[in-house]
Amino acid sequence: MRIKLALTAAVALAACGEKPEAEVPAADAKSYAYKIELSFSPRTLAKLRELGEKVTVSNFYYGLAAPGAAAQAETMGQVGLGDNAMQVEPVNQIVRVSVSPLDPAKLKDIEGEPKLLINVFTARKAVPDNLINCGIYDDDLAKAEAVPLVIDCDLIEPEILIEPEAPEPPGFP
Repeated sequence: MRIKLALTAAVALAACGEKPEAEVPAADAKSYAYKIELSFSPRTLAKLRELGEKVTVSNFYYGLAAPGAAAQAETMGQVGLGDNAMQVEPVNQIVRVSVSPLDPAKLKDIEGEPKLLINVFTARKAVPDNLINCGIYDDDLAKAEAVPLVIDCDLIEPEILIEPEAPEPPGFP
């Protein structure tokens, strides 16, 4: 019965001179894959392990709004194309990220190539505040596929160096 209704609808559209919209083949849509090399300072590794804290790797895909697409723009003239986040153990490692094809309707609203913003921060499972300061990546998504993106992380709290006090000079009261 469903096939008969679908055929009837297609015939009716053809009779009106309209063609049903063709679906975009999945093979034409571009998927992306890239690697992130996470590198933690020794004191950062020690602190996060001590707390049992994990790390979140946040990936945000966007583009700059094309002329005429300002209505679709969010903050700073960006059109959001999607995001994903993953929690990983705080160890020096390479994280592999696969990105499903981005929405073709949203890609029409951007100028140039899709961009990628990567932020890394503590997962806030053990402590409510972010404890680490990490580099970011903010550039073309296609460039991210070429080589692993290195993101270095260190504790936000500064390393405190305690210098020994100078001895008192003789005869100093």
